[in-house]
Amino acid sequence: MQDKQLDARGKPGFSTIQKFVCAIRQLAYGYNPDSLDEYLQMGEETARCYLDNYCMLGSIDCMHWPWKNRPKAWQGQFTRGDHGHPTIMLEAVASYDSWIWHAFFDTTSSNNDINVLNQPPLFREIIEDHAPDSLFTVNGTHYKKGYYLADGIYPEWSTFVKAYSCPQDEKRKKFKKFQESAWKDVERAFGGRQNSWHILTQPARSKSVNRITRTMYACVILHNMKVEDAGYAISSLEEGDDIDPIVLPERTFQERIALHQRTGKGLRDRTVHHALRHDLTEHVWRLPA
Repeated sequence: MQDKQLDARGKPGFSTIQKFVCAIRQLAYGYNPDSLDEYLQMGEETARCYLDNYCMLGSIDCMHWPWKNRPKAWQGQFTRGDHGHPTIMLEAVASYDSWIWHAFFDTTSSNNDINVLNQPPLFREIIEDHAPDSLFTVNGTHYKKGYYLADGIYPEWSTFVKAYSCPQDEKRKKFKKFQESAWKDVERAFGGRQNSWHILTQPARSKSVNRITRTMYACVILHNMKVEDAGYAISSLEEGDDIDPIVLPERTFQERIALHQRTGKGLRDRTVHHALRHDLTEHVWRLPA
């Protein structure tokens, strides 16, 4: 048993194990901070602080976390018409092993699945032209950048592959079946995270957006740790592997503006979007049923 440190009164404080159990129980079971009083002999505010301190640690979609104790002045800013109550949105990219490769939890405005794409994190490397090449060939066509599977609400960008909304022929119907089956990976990642960390199934209680953000990212990190510990992660990186740093060329302000205009136009190229989906449709059609 670890020795407990003495508090300001000279009495033993809570051990590291007690602090850890306090935070995990709130994340995993969604316990209210005041429900730990009898089990850990810990006050409500103390439990909140330990949770806050602990949280400082393929396919694309978004989920919304209801915000219970939002300030009244911010209610309209964080409320969407299709939800009817204030929410904060998480955008995530996940692969078929449920590993979350990208997470962007935004608390700046009432973002939805579309206007969150105007935020920089997901496509910053592409816009700044230092994203690693993801060369692949499909149906005899060469492509330089990878793509994300997305549902119908996303725009027709070169980086998104969506299912056909109303396919008429057998080729498109088969592609729609394959695309939607694979796209569900991100939904499984959301569901698995909420099943493991029940705090996400309840409205966020904190009034601080920074605390809410840290809690969400902590759950994402713990989710990936669980996937890795179970041996499901497909990442080829091992501890100690060297990763070559990306060296960015020196550019003037005018050169950066021109670069952003060029890469931004390429990112939103509808012609590439439709060509890629056509090539993938032809590729899927040749696969065994």
